[in-house]
Amino acid sequence: MTMGIYRITNKINNKNYIGESIDVERRWGGHKSQLKNNNHGNFHLQSSYNKNGIENFEHALLEECLFDNLRKRQAYWIDRYDSCNRKVGYNIVEPDNENPNKERLSEETKEKISKANKGNKHTKEAIKKMSECKIGENNPAYRRTGDKHPMYGRAGDKHPMYGIKGKDHPMFGHKHTSIVKKKMSKSKTGENNPAAKLTWEDVREIRNDHINKKIKASKIAKTYNMNERHINSVIDNEVWYDKSYIPLIRSYKEANSAENNPAAKLTWEDVREIRYRFANEKITHAKLKKIYKITTIGGIINNKLWYDENYVPPINRGKK
Repeated sequence: MTMGIYRITNKINNKNYIGESIDVERRWGGHKSQLKNNNHGNFHLQSSYNKNGIENFEHALLEECLFDNLRKRQAYWIDRYDSCNRKVGYNIVEPDNENPNKERLSEETKEKISKANKGNKHTKEAIKKMSECKIGENNPAYRRTGDKHPMYGRAGDKHPMYGIKGKDHPMFGHKHTSIVKKKMSKSKTGENNPAAKLTWEDVREIRNDHINKKIKASKIAKTYNMNERHINSVIDNEVWYDKSYIPLIRSYKEANSAENNPAAKLTWEDVREIRYRFANEKITHAKLKKIYKITTIGGIINNKLWYDENYVPPINRGKK
């Protein structure tokens, strides 16, 4: 694997394309694949390939360099070969010598791209093919973990984006739409989360073991080598949410609420009477407590206890 700057030259007209890559050989293979499939991002290079064929192009390494210097050295070689000049080159991105990490398209290129893309949308078949060509071994990051990853050891001030803020940052002024945010969130939930230690099959088994087999959360936590608090969150549907699943604690509360509670001292008739007398007869909390011999009058009047969706507490009346 060679990291550095490379050149693609048309042997017929001597036009050059200057590129940079963490793996020059693999990048050249990517160029050839995109050109062959007529979907290369550089339309000048694609058009020339369609006209002259791959046999009339040659690839050469210009220099090896470190990751942090890739953009800076690419800018140097683009200037040297004048490859952003349509007459002698194929590059469509002009180098910014003051800030090599910031690319800029020429106005001519921007206008051509805008005209070419107006009204164009990828078909579902094309989107599927684009996705498939980046899966598994086709993914440039395939099996590049640990010290094999190009960003290994480049945290903090060693990161190429370190210190780049405000208008100099490539994401300055960009905001994700609510739809994109929702898709990003969905893509990282449940089994899609790369840090997930469970699968949906595990989750269903955990809930079944606890509810039907009466296995304690602490024992389940040891079986799955996980924190007991997290297992309880799974059981209570707080994480790995499933709208069709009713947690045991909720079903118990529903089954034992209001008059269903064997310890209940009131009936629904009593509750409606308490609320009516407080609102219309102006009887105070203290007197109602003595009359009904309970201490939860405030919760009943405020609808926090004996909840009734049709009842509006006095403190909320008049609010829209």
